Amino acid sequence: HIGRKLNAKAILEGSVRKDDGTIRVTAQLVNVKDGYHLWSKTFDRKLADIFAIQDEIAASIAASLLETVSAAEKHGPSTLASSDVNAYDYYLRGRQFFKRFRKVDIEHARQMFWQAIDLDPQFAAAWAGYADCLSFLWMYVDRKPKYPTEADSASARAVELMPELAEAHASRGLAMLVGRHFMEAEEHFVKALELNPHLFEALYFYGRAKFHQGDVAAAAELFRQAAEVDPTDYQSRCLRVQILRGTGEVEQALTEAEEAVDVVEKHLAWNPDDVRGLHLGAGSLLLLGQRDRALHWLERALEMDPDDPIVLYNVACNLATMNETEASLDYLERAVVHGTISADWMQNDEDLVNLRENPRYVQLLANLEESERESPAIKAETDSAVARG
Repeated sequence: HIGRKLNAKAILEGSVRKDDGTIRVTAQLVNVKDGYHLWSKTFDRKLADIFAIQDEIAASIAASLLETVSAAEKHGPSTLASSDVNAYDYYLRGRQFFKRFRKVDIEHARQMFWQAIDLDPQFAAAWAGYADCLSFLWMYVDRKPKYPTEADSASARAVELMPELAEAHASRGLAMLVGRHFMEAEEHFVKALELNPHLFEALYFYGRAKFHQGDVAAAAELFRQAAEVDPTDYQSRCLRVQILRGTGEVEQALTEAEEAVDVVEKHLAWNPDDVRGLHLGAGSLLLLGQRDRALHWLERALEMDPDDPIVLYNVACNLATMNETEASLDYLERAVVHGTISADWMQNDEDLVNLRENPRYVQLLANLEESERESPAIKAETDSAVARG
Protein backbone atom coordinates (compact mmCIF):
# COMPACT_ATOMS: atom_id res chain seq x y z
CA HIS A 1 0.00 0.00 0.00
CA ILE A 2 2.80 2.42 0.88
CA GLY A 3 4.65 1.56 -2.31
CA ARG A 4 1.59 2.27 -4.44
CA LYS A 5 0.91 5.48 -2.52
CA LEU A 6 4.43 6.76 -3.19
CA ASN A 7 4.67 5.22 -6.68
CA ALA A 8 7.81 3.40 -5.48
CA LYS A 9 9.25 0.15 -6.81
CA ALA A 10 10.93 -0.72 -3.52
CA ILE A 11 10.47 0.14 0.15
CA LEU A 12 13.12 0.20 2.86
CA GLU A 13 11.90 -0.96 6.25
CA GLY A 14 13.60 -1.94 9.46
CA SER A 15 14.19 -1.24 13.13
CA VAL A 16 16.75 0.36 15.40
CA ARG A 17 17.47 -0.73 18.96
CA LYS A 18 19.89 0.98 21.33
CA ASP A 19 21.28 -0.34 24.59
CA ASP A 20 24.10 1.15 26.65
CA GLY A 21 26.31 2.39 23.84
CA THR A 22 25.52 -0.39 21.38
CA ILE A 23 23.07 -0.41 18.51
CA ARG A 24 21.35 -3.05 16.37
CA VAL A 25 19.98 -1.97 13.01
CA THR A 26 17.90 -4.41 10.99
CA ALA A 27 16.99 -3.34 7.45
CA GLN A 28 15.21 -4.94 4.50
CA LEU A 29 14.67 -3.66 0.99
CA VAL A 30 11.34 -5.02 -0.24
CA ASN A 31 10.06 -5.24 -3.81
CA VAL A 32 6.63 -3.57 -3.81
CA LYS A 33 5.26 -5.72 -6.64
CA ASP A 34 5.59 -9.11 -4.95
CA GLY A 35 6.95 -8.51 -1.43
CA TYR A 36 10.25 -10.20 -2.29
CA HIS A 37 13.24 -9.14 -0.18
CA LEU A 38 15.80 -7.64 -2.53
CA TRP A 39 18.29 -7.18 0.30
CA SER A 40 18.41 -7.55 4.07
CA LYS A 41 21.03 -7.26 6.77
CA THR A 42 21.48 -6.83 10.53
CA PHE A 43 24.18 -4.61 12.00
CA ASP A 44 25.45 -4.90 15.58
CA ARG A 45 27.81 -2.04 16.29
CA LYS A 46 28.86 0.58 18.79
CA LEU A 47 26.64 3.65 18.72
CA ALA A 48 29.60 5.73 17.55
CA ASP A 49 29.57 3.70 14.31
CA ILE A 50 26.04 4.78 13.35
CA PHE A 51 27.19 6.95 10.45
CA ALA A 52 29.25 4.11 9.00
CA ILE A 53 26.15 1.91 9.21
CA GLN A 54 24.07 4.52 7.38
CA ASP A 55 26.59 4.73 4.56
CA GLU A 56 26.92 0.94 4.40
CA ILE A 57 23.15 0.55 4.11
CA ALA A 58 23.06 3.15 1.32
CA ALA A 59 25.93 1.45 -0.51
CA SER A 60 24.33 -2.00 -0.16
CA ILE A 61 21.01 -0.75 -1.55
CA ALA A 62 22.76 0.94 -4.46
CA ALA A 63 24.58 -2.32 -5.23
CA SER A 64 21.31 -4.28 -5.15
CA LEU A 65 19.64 -1.89 -7.60
CA LEU A 66 22.52 -1.38 -10.01
CA GLU A 67 20.27 -0.89 -13.00
CA THR A 68 18.43 2.03 -11.40
CA VAL A 69 21.31 4.16 -10.08
CA SER A 70 23.96 6.10 -11.95
CA ALA A 71 27.65 5.30 -11.88
CA ALA A 72 28.31 8.32 -9.66
CA GLU A 73 25.64 7.27 -7.20
CA LYS A 74 27.05 3.75 -6.92
CA HIS A 75 30.37 5.04 -5.70
CA GLY A 76 29.43 7.79 -3.32
CA PRO A 77 26.41 7.38 -1.04
CA SER A 78 26.94 9.40 2.10
CA THR A 79 25.05 11.07 4.91
CA LEU A 80 25.03 14.54 6.43
CA ALA A 81 26.84 12.97 9.36
CA SER A 82 28.81 14.81 11.98
CA SER A 83 31.78 13.18 13.64
CA ASP A 84 29.77 13.29 16.87
CA VAL A 85 26.61 11.22 17.43
CA ASN A 86 25.21 13.70 19.95
CA ALA A 87 25.78 16.59 17.57
CA TYR A 88 23.85 14.71 14.89
CA ASP A 89 21.02 14.11 17.35
CA TYR A 90 20.83 17.85 18.10
CA TYR A 91 20.81 18.52 14.36
CA LEU A 92 17.85 16.20 13.79
CA ARG A 93 15.94 17.83 16.65
CA GLY A 94 16.66 21.22 15.11
CA ARG A 95 15.21 20.16 11.75
CA GLN A 96 12.10 18.89 13.50
CA PHE A 97 11.52 22.18 15.31
CA PHE A 98 12.30 24.26 12.24
CA LYS A 99 9.57 22.67 10.13
CA ARG A 100 6.92 23.91 12.54
CA PHE A 101 7.60 27.52 11.50
CA ARG A 102 6.56 29.35 14.66
CA LYS A 103 8.63 31.95 16.48
CA VAL A 104 9.16 29.71 19.50
CA ASP A 105 9.95 26.67 17.35
CA ILE A 106 12.44 28.54 15.16
CA GLU A 107 14.15 29.73 18.35
CA HIS A 108 14.24 26.17 19.67
CA ALA A 109 15.65 24.99 16.35
CA ARG A 110 18.36 27.63 16.49
CA GLN A 111 19.37 26.42 19.94
CA MET A 112 19.49 22.80 18.75
CA PHE A 113 21.66 23.67 15.76
CA TRP A 114 23.99 25.71 17.95
CA GLN A 115 24.35 22.79 20.35
CA ALA A 116 25.32 20.64 17.37
CA ILE A 117 27.90 23.22 16.24
CA ASP A 118 29.26 23.51 19.77
CA LEU A 119 29.91 19.76 19.82
CA ASP A 120 31.22 19.63 16.26
CA PRO A 121 32.33 23.00 14.78
CA GLN A 122 33.00 21.30 11.43
CA PHE A 123 29.38 20.15 11.03
CA ALA A 124 28.36 21.93 7.80
CA ALA A 125 24.69 20.90 7.85
CA ALA A 126 24.30 22.31 11.38
CA TRP A 127 25.77 25.64 10.24
CA ALA A 128 23.26 25.63 7.37
CA GLY A 129 20.35 24.94 9.74
CA TYR A 130 21.53 27.66 12.11
CA ALA A 131 21.67 30.14 9.23
CA ASP A 132 18.16 29.15 8.08
CA CYS A 133 16.78 29.98 11.52
CA LEU A 134 18.41 33.41 11.51
CA SER A 135 17.11 34.15 8.00
CA PHE A 136 13.54 33.21 8.87
CA LEU A 137 13.66 35.07 12.17
CA TRP A 138 14.67 38.28 10.41
CA MET A 139 12.15 38.00 7.59
CA TYR A 140 9.11 36.92 9.57
CA VAL A 141 9.67 37.36 13.30
CA ASP A 142 12.10 40.02 14.54
CA ARG A 143 14.22 42.70 12.84
CA LYS A 144 17.26 42.31 15.07
CA PRO A 145 20.18 43.79 13.08
CA LYS A 146 22.48 40.89 13.97
CA TYR A 147 20.28 38.28 12.28
CA PRO A 148 21.12 39.05 8.61
CA THR A 149 24.82 39.40 9.41
CA GLU A 150 24.95 36.12 11.32
CA ALA A 151 22.87 34.31 8.68
CA ASP A 152 25.33 35.48 6.05
CA SER A 153 28.40 34.30 7.98
CA ALA A 154 26.85 30.98 9.10
CA SER A 155 25.68 30.04 5.60
CA ALA A 156 29.06 31.02 4.16
CA ARG A 157 30.71 28.80 6.76
CA ALA A 158 28.49 25.86 5.73
CA VAL A 159 29.52 26.26 2.08
CA GLU A 160 33.17 26.64 3.06
CA LEU A 161 33.12 23.46 5.13
CA MET A 162 31.32 21.34 2.52
CA PRO A 163 31.07 22.99 -0.94
CA GLU A 164 29.28 19.95 -2.39
CA LEU A 165 26.53 19.87 0.25
CA ALA A 166 23.21 20.86 -1.31
CA GLU A 167 21.81 21.95 2.07
CA ALA A 168 24.67 24.44 2.44
CA HIS A 169 23.86 26.12 -0.89
CA ALA A 170 20.12 26.20 -0.13
CA SER A 171 20.93 27.93 3.15
CA ARG A 172 23.28 30.35 1.40
CA GLY A 173 20.55 31.18 -1.10
CA LEU A 174 18.13 31.97 1.72
CA ALA A 175 20.69 34.23 3.40
CA MET A 176 21.25 36.05 0.10
CA LEU A 177 17.49 36.54 -0.18
CA VAL A 178 17.51 38.22 3.23
CA GLY A 179 20.16 40.63 1.97
CA ARG A 180 18.12 41.17 -1.22
CA HIS A 181 20.94 39.79 -3.38
CA PHE A 182 18.50 38.05 -5.68
CA MET A 183 21.00 37.03 -8.38
CA GLU A 184 23.34 35.40 -5.86
CA ALA A 185 20.39 33.71 -4.16
CA GLU A 186 19.29 32.22 -7.48
CA GLU A 187 22.81 30.93 -8.18
CA HIS A 188 22.96 29.08 -4.88
CA PHE A 189 19.47 27.60 -5.20
CA VAL A 190 20.31 26.35 -8.70
CA LYS A 191 23.57 24.88 -7.39
CA ALA A 192 21.72 23.16 -4.52
CA LEU A 193 19.32 21.52 -6.97
CA GLU A 194 22.19 20.47 -9.25
CA LEU A 195 23.74 18.71 -6.28
CA ASN A 196 20.44 17.21 -5.09
CA PRO A 197 17.35 17.66 -7.31
CA HIS A 198 15.20 16.06 -4.60
CA LEU A 199 16.17 18.33 -1.69
CA PHE A 200 12.92 19.65 -0.24
CA GLU A 201 14.52 22.68 1.44
CA ALA A 202 16.12 23.84 -1.82
CA LEU A 203 12.80 23.68 -3.69
CA TYR A 204 10.81 25.21 -0.83
CA PHE A 205 13.25 28.06 -0.10
CA TYR A 206 13.63 28.74 -3.83
CA GLY A 207 9.84 28.94 -4.13
CA ARG A 208 9.67 31.42 -1.28
CA ALA A 209 12.45 33.46 -2.90
CA LYS A 210 10.53 33.62 -6.17
CA PHE A 211 7.42 34.72 -4.30
CA HIS A 212 9.39 37.51 -2.61
CA GLN A 213 10.44 38.72 -6.05
CA GLY A 214 6.89 38.64 -7.39
CA ASP A 215 7.42 35.69 -9.74
CA VAL A 216 4.44 33.77 -8.40
CA ALA A 217 4.21 31.40 -11.38
CA ALA A 218 7.74 30.15 -10.73
CA ALA A 219 6.98 29.97 -7.01
CA ALA A 220 3.88 27.84 -7.66
CA GLU A 221 5.89 25.40 -9.81
CA LEU A 222 8.64 25.10 -7.20
CA PHE A 223 6.06 24.48 -4.48
CA ARG A 224 4.56 21.76 -6.67
CA GLN A 225 7.94 20.09 -6.98
CA ALA A 226 8.54 20.42 -3.24
CA ALA A 227 5.23 18.67 -2.54
CA GLU A 228 6.21 15.85 -4.89
CA VAL A 229 9.51 15.40 -3.07
CA ASP A 230 7.80 15.28 0.33
CA PRO A 231 4.26 13.84 0.08
CA THR A 232 3.69 14.59 3.79
CA ASP A 233 4.42 18.32 3.53
CA TYR A 234 1.37 20.57 3.72
CA GLN A 235 3.13 23.96 3.59
CA SER A 236 4.17 23.82 -0.07
CA ARG A 237 0.70 22.54 -1.02
CA CYS A 238 -1.20 25.23 0.85
CA LEU A 239 1.03 28.02 -0.44
CA ARG A 240 0.56 26.75 -4.00
CA VAL A 241 -3.21 26.73 -3.53
CA GLN A 242 -3.07 30.35 -2.38
CA ILE A 243 -1.12 31.31 -5.50
CA LEU A 244 -3.48 29.44 -7.84
CA ARG A 245 -6.48 31.12 -6.26
CA GLY A 246 -4.83 34.54 -6.48
CA THR A 247 -3.95 34.12 -10.16
CA GLY A 248 -7.45 33.04 -11.10
CA GLU A 249 -6.77 29.33 -11.66
CA VAL A 250 -9.75 28.48 -9.50
CA GLU A 251 -10.57 25.00 -10.81
CA GLN A 252 -7.02 23.80 -10.33
CA ALA A 253 -6.91 25.50 -6.94
CA LEU A 254 -10.07 23.68 -5.84
CA THR A 255 -8.67 20.30 -6.85
CA GLU A 256 -5.39 20.90 -5.06
CA ALA A 257 -7.13 22.41 -2.03
CA GLU A 258 -8.84 19.08 -1.40
CA GLU A 259 -5.48 17.31 -1.55
CA ALA A 260 -3.90 19.93 0.72
CA VAL A 261 -6.61 19.59 3.36
CA ASP A 262 -6.20 15.82 3.31
CA VAL A 263 -2.46 16.16 3.95
CA VAL A 264 -3.04 18.75 6.70
CA GLU A 265 -5.61 16.54 8.43
CA LYS A 266 -3.25 13.58 8.45
CA HIS A 267 -0.49 15.78 9.84
CA LEU A 268 -2.72 17.25 12.56
CA ALA A 269 -3.83 13.78 13.62
CA TRP A 270 -0.27 13.20 14.84
CA ASN A 271 0.62 16.84 15.57
CA PRO A 272 -2.53 18.48 16.99
CA ASP A 273 -0.55 21.41 18.40
CA ASP A 274 0.94 22.46 15.03
CA VAL A 275 -0.66 25.87 14.60
CA ARG A 276 0.86 26.35 11.13
CA GLY A 277 -1.12 23.41 9.82
CA LEU A 278 -4.26 25.03 11.20
CA HIS A 279 -3.84 28.53 9.78
CA LEU A 280 -2.48 27.42 6.40
CA GLY A 281 -5.08 24.68 6.09
CA ALA A 282 -7.82 27.21 6.86
CA GLY A 283 -7.09 28.96 3.57
CA SER A 284 -7.79 25.79 1.60
CA LEU A 285 -10.94 25.15 3.63
CA LEU A 286 -12.22 28.63 2.76
CA LEU A 287 -11.65 27.99 -0.92
CA LEU A 288 -13.67 24.76 -0.60
CA GLY A 289 -16.54 26.70 0.98
CA GLN A 290 -16.01 25.29 4.49
CA ARG A 291 -16.07 28.68 6.22
CA ASP A 292 -17.19 27.53 9.68
CA ARG A 293 -14.53 24.86 9.85
CA ALA A 294 -11.89 27.31 8.64
CA LEU A 295 -12.85 29.79 11.35
CA HIS A 296 -12.64 27.01 13.93
CA TRP A 297 -9.11 26.16 12.80
CA LEU A 298 -8.10 29.83 12.99
CA GLU A 299 -9.57 30.12 16.48
CA ARG A 300 -7.61 27.05 17.60
CA ALA A 301 -4.40 28.50 16.18
CA LEU A 302 -4.93 31.78 18.03
CA GLU A 303 -5.78 30.00 21.26
CA MET A 304 -2.50 28.09 21.13
CA ASP A 305 -0.25 30.97 20.07
CA PRO A 306 -2.04 34.35 20.21
CA ASP A 307 1.09 36.51 19.90
CA ASP A 308 3.10 34.74 17.23
CA PRO A 309 3.59 37.15 14.29
CA ILE A 310 3.46 34.35 11.70
CA VAL A 311 0.15 33.11 13.10
CA LEU A 312 -1.25 36.65 13.24
CA TYR A 313 -0.23 37.38 9.65
CA ASN A 314 -1.86 34.23 8.29
CA VAL A 315 -5.03 34.81 10.29
CA ALA A 316 -5.12 38.27 8.71
CA CYS A 317 -4.75 36.76 5.24
CA ASN A 318 -7.67 34.41 5.77
CA LEU A 319 -9.86 37.17 7.13
CA ALA A 320 -8.99 39.36 4.14
CA THR A 321 -10.20 36.67 1.73
CA MET A 322 -13.51 36.73 3.64
CA ASN A 323 -13.73 40.54 3.19
CA GLU A 324 -13.34 41.04 6.94
CA THR A 325 -11.21 44.10 6.20
CA GLU A 326 -10.96 45.83 9.55
CA ALA A 327 -10.40 42.62 11.49
CA SER A 328 -7.73 41.58 9.00
CA LEU A 329 -5.91 44.90 9.38
CA ASP A 330 -6.11 44.58 13.15
CA TYR A 331 -4.25 41.26 12.96
CA LEU A 332 -1.69 42.62 10.49
CA GLU A 333 -0.92 45.49 12.85
CA ARG A 334 -0.69 43.09 15.78
CA ALA A 335 1.78 40.97 13.80
CA VAL A 336 4.09 43.97 13.51
CA VAL A 337 3.68 44.82 17.20
CA HIS A 338 4.71 41.28 18.19
CA GLY A 339 7.32 40.80 15.47
CA THR A 340 7.39 41.76 11.83
CA ILE A 341 6.16 40.95 8.32
CA SER A 342 8.20 40.74 5.13
CA ALA A 343 7.20 43.71 2.99
CA ASP A 344 8.00 41.80 -0.22
CA TRP A 345 5.88 38.83 0.82
CA MET A 346 3.00 41.05 1.91
CA GLN A 347 3.10 43.05 -1.33
CA ASN A 348 2.88 39.92 -3.49
CA ASP A 349 0.31 38.09 -1.36
CA GLU A 350 -2.96 38.01 -3.31
CA ASP A 351 -4.80 36.97 -0.16
CA LEU A 352 -4.52 40.63 0.83
CA VAL A 353 -5.85 42.07 -2.43
CA ASN A 354 -9.01 43.34 -0.70
CA LEU A 355 -6.87 45.54 1.56
CA ARG A 356 -4.64 47.17 -1.05
CA GLU A 357 -6.51 50.48 -1.27
CA ASN A 358 -7.10 50.81 2.46
CA PRO A 359 -5.07 53.67 4.04
CA ARG A 360 -4.15 51.50 7.03
CA TYR A 361 -2.68 48.86 4.73
CA VAL A 362 -0.82 51.45 2.65
CA GLN A 363 0.72 52.99 5.77
CA LEU A 364 1.64 49.63 7.27
CA LEU A 365 3.39 48.53 4.06
CA ALA A 366 5.25 51.84 3.84
CA ASN A 367 6.44 51.45 7.44
CA LEU A 368 7.65 47.90 6.77
CA GLU A 369 9.55 48.94 3.65
CA GLU A 370 11.19 51.78 5.56
CA SER A 371 12.10 49.41 8.40
CA GLU A 372 13.78 47.03 5.96
CA ARG A 373 15.69 49.82 4.22
CA GLU A 374 16.93 51.17 7.54
CA SER A 375 18.08 47.80 8.88
CA PRO A 376 21.81 48.32 9.61
CA ALA A 377 22.84 45.02 8.05
CA ILE A 378 20.80 45.53 4.88
CA LYS A 379 21.79 49.19 4.63
CA ALA A 380 25.46 48.26 4.91
CA GLU A 381 25.11 45.71 2.12
CA THR A 382 23.26 48.23 -0.09
CA ASP A 383 25.84 50.97 0.52
CA SER A 384 28.64 48.49 -0.26
CA ALA A 385 26.96 47.47 -3.52
CA VAL A 386 26.54 51.14 -4.53
CA ALA A 387 30.20 51.80 -3.76
CA ARG A 388 31.29 48.82 -5.86
CA GLY A 389 29.02 49.93 -8.70
